[in-house]
Amino acid sequence: MQGLRGRENAEFERFFMLVQDEARRRGCVFYLDYGLGATLMKNGIEYEDCMGWLIPENLAERFEPEFMDQSADADDEGTEWSRYAVFVDWHETADGVEIAVEPIA
Repeated sequence: MQGLRGRENAEFERFFMLVQDEARRRGCVFYLDYGLGATLMKNGIEYEDCMGWLIPENLAERFEPEFMDQSADADDEGTEWSRYAVFVDWHETADGVEIAVEPIA
């Protein structure tokens, strides 16, 4: 699945598809660097706060090799890709669960 370095469990992949839907609305692809541990299991979806990059679609092909070989790190400041680093977090609401994508800087 684009944006993941490997397979995840089905429940997390459902969450990841929701994150990718939000990224696509912004003309981007989300690439996961790591999870931050705050999780919620609800309706067969494993929500988790995480960190990664929101890469514009026109740059995704160039970014992906660095992502896959792990030379890109969302914690590294001052790199070509650091301005695209984002936090993804979830919040329970009265209507369900809301996903937010926010720049790190």
